[in-house]
Amino acid sequence: MFLTTQSPEETEKLGQKIAEACLVLPPVSGQALILNMEGDLGGGKTTLVRGIARGLRITDPITSPTFILSRRYPINHSFFKNFYHFDLYRLNFNNRQSLHQIGFNEIISLPENFVVIEWSERLGKFRPPGLIINLEFQDQKRRNISIQGDPNRLSKIKSFLDGESS
Repeated sequence: MFLTTQSPEETEKLGQKIAEACLVLPPVSGQALILNMEGDLGGGKTTLVRGIARGLRITDPITSPTFILSRRYPINHSFFKNFYHFDLYRLNFNNRQSLHQIGFNEIISLPENFVVIEWSERLGKFRPPGLIINLEFQDQKRRNISIQGDPNRLSKIKSFLDGESS
């Protein structure tokens, strides 16, 4: 699926629709719902995450956890209980142990967790399975966005973007 957003507000609204679409599909057994986000610095990843949080009914301010790797927000939903926002921009081979110390593997293995990973490409072959959202900087406001992964989730996201909500 390929999209272009024309403004930060539109990018945020897209994030909200993605979250709403993901909430109507049941979680996969033994795995969190994972959105792997990749792309340019300044490409709109955190803006998209703010929209995802809004779609999850999170009212706390969403800021990128660049220096602490992750933030957890509780969710009041039938099967999702936590939203985890990871920012791996500063992750390198020397500090991957930090992920182990914060329980990354456990977090991504619990179906009650909704997880967004900014800079997931830094995990290399250890990137967990999930949707891959790539954001490309087109100009100051516009972003090219591609979403790849599970066809059922992509179909649900497309129907939400087309205005359907069931």
